[in-house]
Amino acid sequence: MPTVLAVTMAIGCHRLSQQGAITTRITAYEDMARMDVLCSDKTGPLTLNKLSVDKNLIEVFGKDVTDMDTVILLAVRAARVENQDAIAACIVGMLGDPKEAREGTTELHFLPFNPVDKRTAITYIDSDGNWHRDSKGAPERIIELCKLRADVKNRVHASIDRFFERDLHSLAVATQEVPEKTKESGGGPWKFVGLLPLFDPPRHDSAEAIRLPLDLGVNVKIIVGDQLAIEHKYEIVKKLPERKHICGMTGDGVNDVPALKAIFQSMKSYTIYAISITIHFVLLALVWKYDFPRFMVLIIAVLNEGTVRTISKDRVKPSPGPYSWELGEIFATGIVLGTYLAIMTVVFFRAAHKTDFFSLRTGHINTNKPRIIYSLFPFPVR
Repeated sequence: MPTVLAVTMAIGCHRLSQQGAITTRITAYEDMARMDVLCSDKTGPLTLNKLSVDKNLIEVFGKDVTDMDTVILLAVRAARVENQDAIAACIVGMLGDPKEAREGTTELHFLPFNPVDKRTAITYIDSDGNWHRDSKGAPERIIELCKLRADVKNRVHASIDRFFERDLHSLAVATQEVPEKTKESGGGPWKFVGLLPLFDPPRHDSAEAIRLPLDLGVNVKIIVGDQLAIEHKYEIVKKLPERKHICGMTGDGVNDVPALKAIFQSMKSYTIYAISITIHFVLLALVWKYDFPRFMVLIIAVLNEGTVRTISKDRVKPSPGPYSWELGEIFATGIVLGTYLAIMTVVFFRAAHKTDFFSLRTGHINTNKPRIIYSLFPFPVR
């Protein structure tokens, strides 16, 4: 039995590998078939991660900054020109020449994006020799950085809500002067410059990717990183198993879930069959106390092998809900089926050997010597 189950899972792994799925351990099939909650990121699985900025919707908030071009320029300065991520590539692409943003400036220090701060920052010297620091990132982080008044903060949140209603992300931009002229100094007060609306188009199969696991009885949780830190995502995924959920986390599509459930159902069917046929044989051997010839046992083994092979090609209809290895249920089902087979074998034998049930309906030649001879030797025997 362990060999058959291992081979079945290995074949399933091979089939999924042909579809681009990677499994690090064979037993992952069991975990995935039992999964009842699927946590998914939004960027990548549901969107194309190809950002664009609608220039006409850019919001300007700074007193010293009155035009959208300056907001874009400061955002590009706070972005990586090389080794760009999706946001940096989108922002830098708004300028005809990326070098235009750094023209006349000398970069002193660049703070790359990290999931904790959720912003980037650059310290540089302009053409007049003045030190500046520009930053772009998540609006909440930039708002905290700038220490905005309540009325300005309400205006910013109102703009963010308008962007959200149009399925747009918000990217905030801020700037400050560094009068101490040192990279380590905190600098002057941060000035909130503006908001950039980012659009990430959905994938063509996003609706299907969400509907499919829902139809299979798997709850889908979309965990977006706009308002969550990494530790918050981890805490969500950690709490679900504590509430007796089998939780999965994906960064790609979930189209392989039906295949996993079908493989799991095949394995479950084989396990029940193996238990029931064993119970069947043991009951007949012990209760009936019949001495089976070795050749008969060999025939039974060959026929059993042929039956097992058909299970691997069986057209299984997986359950719409999550699966789990309920060993008590599997053994109980196997024992009931095995006992039923043993009882029906005895009943069938008694009906055929001790009664006229079959002879009256199908005919019987055990008492007709000429018919027996003719059945064995169809040609006349002299």
